[in-house]
Amino acid sequence: MDQWYKSFEAILARNQDDFVSASPESRQSILKTIRNQIVTSHGLLEDPVDLPKSLKKAIRRYYLQFLTDEDDKEAEEHILGDEQDQDTCAVSPEEREAAARPKDAGFYKKELTDWDVAQKLFKVEMDEYDKEKQSKLGVKQSIKFRTGNARDWFNNMSHAQRKEVEDAKEKWNDEGAPLESQAMYRKRNLKRVLEDFTEQIRRTMGCRIVMLVSHKKKSD
Repeated sequence: MDQWYKSFEAILARNQDDFVSASPESRQSILKTIRNQIVTSHGLLEDPVDLPKSLKKAIRRYYLQFLTDEDDKEAEEHILGDEQDQDTCAVSPEEREAAARPKDAGFYKKELTDWDVAQKLFKVEMDEYDKEKQSKLGVKQSIKFRTGNARDWFNNMSHAQRKEVEDAKEKWNDEGAPLESQAMYRKRNLKRVLEDFTEQIRRTMGCRIVMLVSHKKKSD
């Protein structure tokens, strides 16, 4: 995790002067711009690194080394200290979606539901709620309570959490698995799936099928 920035050095270098020369009030919007650029770039990597839970905080800490004014540096360190206990709250919807998006192409076989997506986006929150509920019952790590507690948390999501789930569901259903996962799954399964499908149509409907198959490439 400490080496996350190496994959995004070009973005960080491009924005370094803007951040260092900006006033403390202006840096928040600059951080948001840099974070969005990194999240977008992260989605295009073939073997992406894990992003920090609070990406804006990690970017701020990265740029700390380039500040030369002692008062400025002290002010930034104070901000980082104030944010120490706010990591979970500081995670943006974009960061959460990018970190939670499943890489396994098999996950996308069927159209995803809100429940499917919520379990990925808010796994940590569901786990914490489950532990709290089981602790009150005096049991530990009992699987038989886990699904019920997760459903209970899911049914009581906030409006903002529901919107995150809906947005991620729409994106994941539309785009499917990440391109690198699609390529691997296609290489392993395309021939068999097409043969099974055409044979099923032949046996059940008496039809012969000729198909032209294409796929999206990264350059498209």
